[in-house]
Amino acid sequence: MFAVTSIEAWWNQVGAKRYPDAREILIMADAGGSNSYRLNHTAVVAFAVCLAGCSHLGSSDTEILRIVPSTGVKTSDLKGTFKLAGVTGEAKLSAQALFSNAATGDLVDLVGDDAVYCDGARLATSAIDLPRKPSGQGYRFELRRASETVVATIVAIDEVEMLAPAASTTLHQTSPLTVTWKPITGTKIDAQLFANCAMSSAKADAELGSILLPAFKPEGVKGGPQNASNPPCDGTVSLVRTQTAVVTTTLAAMETVAEETHRVPVKVIP
Repeated sequence: MFAVTSIEAWWNQVGAKRYPDAREILIMADAGGSNSYRLNHTAVVAFAVCLAGCSHLGSSDTEILRIVPSTGVKTSDLKGTFKLAGVTGEAKLSAQALFSNAATGDLVDLVGDDAVYCDGARLATSAIDLPRKPSGQGYRFELRRASETVVATIVAIDEVEMLAPAASTTLHQTSPLTVTWKPITGTKIDAQLFANCAMSSAKADAELGSILLPAFKPEGVKGGPQNASNPPCDGTVSLVRTQTAVVTTTLAAMETVAEETHRVPVKVIP
């Protein structure tokens, strides 16, 4: 998820301004060995919104990720993920749904009579923004097909309260960073620093309340931040709280994901 959040942050902070006429992003990603999409379905779900195919170029373990229409896939062969994603302080949440063929790993595009709805609203392009409900209330997802309807509910989780660093804090590029938050039970936390001259990430149980982001080492990074050797720069520290559940349905596999993100802007200096 760190890679996906990094791409999103780069686009929002840099890419959209640098390439205002762009309508697509081409991403060439490693998909072989332990990074294979066959072993990392959650990663595929995250990348699928912007990735039509990926391969490990020039390698013997090259695999191509295909997107196939749902008309030729039985419900019992589908592997699905329903996701509810929010950003602390915003009045909306994003409802998302993605499917793959459990046998082949191919992504499945819902076509014809096949569609996903959340609280009665159709997800036209695999995602839709909905009003935020109070914590503890549920969002009803439905996969509707001509022959049946598959239902799953995701309960909205509490917003993340980051305690440190505060907004506009100045950080040193090569120093470790302690990130703290109000402890929460039963979920995981992914802490991330993303900037045009530094990046770092770490994971922890949400109930711990703090985590140490390792120091960024620009001299050891290949393909890292463009300006790694030329700070200062603006960046973002994010806390991503995630709660997942496996749901028993007529699908081959079904997972629900509730995600809440808190972001604060920071300044990175040498």
